[in-house]
Amino acid sequence: MKTPHKSEYSLCSEAILQWLASQTLKGAGIHGAIPHIYDIFQYAGETRFSMDYIKGVSAVEAVSAAANPDDMWLQILGQVSLLLGYLEEKIRLDHRDLKADNIWIRPTPVDYSLIVGEIRWRLRAPFQVVIMDFGFACLGDEEGNAIVSLSDGIVPKIDPCPKEGRDLFQLIASMWSIPIIRARASEAVNEAMKMFLSHRGASFIDLIHRKLHAHWIYLAVSDSTFSHPPLNPTSLLLKLNRDWKIVDLQRG
Repeated sequence: MKTPHKSEYSLCSEAILQWLASQTLKGAGIHGAIPHIYDIFQYAGETRFSMDYIKGVSAVEAVSAAANPDDMWLQILGQVSLLLGYLEEKIRLDHRDLKADNIWIRPTPVDYSLIVGEIRWRLRAPFQVVIMDFGFACLGDEEGNAIVSLSDGIVPKIDPCPKEGRDLFQLIASMWSIPIIRARASEAVNEAMKMFLSHRGASFIDLIHRKLHAHWIYLAVSDSTFSHPPLNPTSLLLKLNRDWKIVDLQRG
């Protein structure tokens, strides 16, 4: 059960948007990657909703304990890129709060086949990524305007939705802000993440090494002009295919 922490209106809207995202994936044959919403109800004068219980661990715990942390992390990136890319194309969704503790991992093998960026991708992994907490998410129109925004005034109404590279930048930055994650990664993976965290000539990896509060990540992506093509889901999937064979592709 979701503990209320936002207004009744936003909790209700969050539940509906999460249900829509879950149903969109189910229509493509993907079950469990977003917790299913069962009902929205009033309890003790407050709005709440119930959803699937996720028996698993956070992405941080999973990568920290993995026998091969590179494979675990890259497979997490592959699943997130595929799921978000599909949702962006089908319903123009941005999560907008894709930090490390909003990604959970459960030991359910997956075999996904989805078309993103006019490419059919196939991804197989021994675990399932589950995307949580849609409380800041948005749905955009064809011009990139947010027509639904669950930001509680935190994200400006003029902020583009979807915004290219925002979600994946947030996820990588929040994971790479954790010393044990960087320490367990190979030099090749660390260099790749450093590249992903470079934007318009600035390297955000310096901020990570200075151990600043993670609030800087939100500031970085809140610029209305922020756009990071290397972290477009299709661009990242292509790199994961080319450099690490995390996903298979078939054009057309």
